Amino acid sequence: MKKFTVFTVPGSISQYNAFSQFNQYYLDTFRQLGGEIRYLNLMRDVAIDSQTLNQAFMFYFGYLDNTILWDIYRSIPLLPIANHSIDHPFEFFVPTPELGDYVPSYFPIAFDPTWIDFIGRNRKHAASPPYAAAFLPMAGFTHPEVTEFKQTSQRPLDLLFAGSTIDPESLRRDWHEKQPASIARVIDTVVEQTTNTYGLPLDLMLEQGLNPECVQNVSCIGIIFQYVNEYTRAYYRLKLLRTLAQAGLSVTAYTNHPDLLERLIGANQFKIYPSVNFDELLKLMAQSKMVLNSRPNTQGITERIPSTMLNGAVSINDTNPHLLKEFIEDQDVVFYDYQQLDALPNKISQLLSRPDELDTIATTGQQKARAHHTVIHRAQTILTSVEEFRAMLITAHQR
Repeated sequence: MKKFTVFTVPGSISQYNAFSQFNQYYLDTFRQLGGEIRYLNLMRDVAIDSQTLNQAFMFYFGYLDNTILWDIYRSIPLLPIANHSIDHPFEFFVPTPELGDYVPSYFPIAFDPTWIDFIGRNRKHAASPPYAAAFLPMAGFTHPEVTEFKQTSQRPLDLLFAGSTIDPESLRRDWHEKQPASIARVIDTVVEQTTNTYGLPLDLMLEQGLNPECVQNVSCIGIIFQYVNEYTRAYYRLKLLRTLAQAGLSVTAYTNHPDLLERLIGANQFKIYPSVNFDELLKLMAQSKMVLNSRPNTQGITERIPSTMLNGAVSINDTNPHLLKEFIEDQDVVFYDYQQLDALPNKISQLLSRPDELDTIATTGQQKARAHHTVIHRAQTILTSVEEFRAMLITAHQR
């Protein structure tokens, strides 16, 4: 087995607390595949020996301060920097400084293919080699106690939901209070379009003229995007949960604001609890017949879907073109459409009344996830992709 070194750094940033756990899962897997894990200290590691450098790369989840990245670029220019992100680049996009002959060693990995397109469109030096970015669906994770399939009859929770709760209208008040009136009007316009027509690509809308007040100011565009993205997710997620609540379905929900969720959806059969950490969530998945997954206006695969499947529950999730290619409806997973939510409560009730059908979907889904969507599958793909990127990087530096 080929030896390699993975450098990482503490302190990556994201809105998701589980990122540090994801990072550790990947580092443990790289170690299993023969890698040595080292924490990068720029004050000490700027002089990495050539033998180590030739088979090393940096890996981290989330977002690092640009100052840190530029220090690495300058100090270790031949070290590929692989960043696996779950946040849209618009959330922290900063224009690339004038590079001159400098060759960037940054290699972004995104679970949403449209993000790769965004990075390419907004690169300041489109002709400067190498340009590389990779689409890679998120891996699923299995709770250590899940060693064999557990039938529906042994799972006490009918339908599990775990996710953040945000009042969309509190966001609207926030941007009207904190942003100039001209920018607030732009946000109102984009929000109206995204909530009237599901699936509109937010980044393209902003790039193509819906932001005339700050079309040349990427920081301003980023502010608009953050509000619109957060509002759109909160709007559709709340619409989904209200539909289930009004139908009287029994849902076990874990969220960051239990009181707020109860107030927003009204009296119902929901049992609402405070958020749990990611390992506890995996255990809850293993105790559930079905798990409700919601990631509005996103392409690709998040970790929630394969994690649900690996832990033996049926994934009930929204659709996107990549999911429709990867999974078969009512065979691996169950899909719903935000524009036809009224059909979902009856579909869930019918599945609960047919435990054999639920078990069939769950076992098929678990087998597919084990065959294609574990951390080891993703880690092996990253190793191959990094080597391809390294070859591009070396060639570019030799010009």
